[in-house]
This record gives sequence, structure tokens and C-alpha cells, in this order.
Amino acid sequence: MPFMHNNYLKVEIPDFLKVEPLSACSTPGPSPSPAPSGMSFSAPPIRRPSRKSTLTQQQKNQKRQRATQDQLNTLEIEFSRNPTPAAVVRERIAQEINMTERSVQIWFQNRFVESLLFFDVHRLIRT
Repeated sequence: MPFMHNNYLKVEIPDFLKVEPLSACSTPGPSPSPAPSGMSFSAPPIRRPSRKSTLTQQQKNQKRQRATQDQLNTLEIEFSRNPTPAAVVRERIAQEINMTERSVQIWFQNRFVESLLFFDVHRLIRT
């Protein structure tokens, strides 16, 4: 129940909202600045380092290009041979069809998921 003390509103905090003291945290990190008395904070979450973009500024500003029919035919043929090619194979394919290795990788990922969904739909229809 709230009550007034020295012009401050005091509120009883339920146990499930209380956080453990910093000394009990096992997460290593920089020492935090001291909190006001009676308050404790948990350490901030550990963040992954951001990935560096491999695109140039010109590439970032360009609109996405759709694959041509010849490129799609080549990608489909390669997918029928191996639905999950290694990076070296993707690089070779990318050079052959004048696409980036990253766009070839994304195409294979999307096509692989599409094939799984297609398989699941047919399996459900047959049962």
C-alpha cells in the first residue's frame, strides 16, 4: 500500500518484480555506475558485434534486380544437382551467371525452403 514519506511516494514492490543485486549476477561486464540506495539493476544484455556490410554505397542505393530467365534456369539446374551447395560452388555459379555470391546464396536458401513447403503440402494431400 503506498504511503508518503518526505514528499516521496513509496510503493511496495511485489517479489516477482524485484531484480537480483548486481553482486549475484554471474554475467561479466564493465562495472556499472552506482544505483540509488535501495535500487538494483541487472547488467545490460550482451550484444553481438554488428556485421559489416560488404556492399558499396552504390550497391546499397541500387534497386534489387530480378534474376533473368537464363539465370533462373541455371540456378534450377544447379539446385536439382545439389540443393545445398558449398560456398565455393556458389561462387562458381555466381561468376557463371553474373550475380553476387550472396544473391546466389539467398536464392538457394529460398528455393530450399520452397521445396520443403512443396513436399509438406503434397504429403498432406496424399494422407
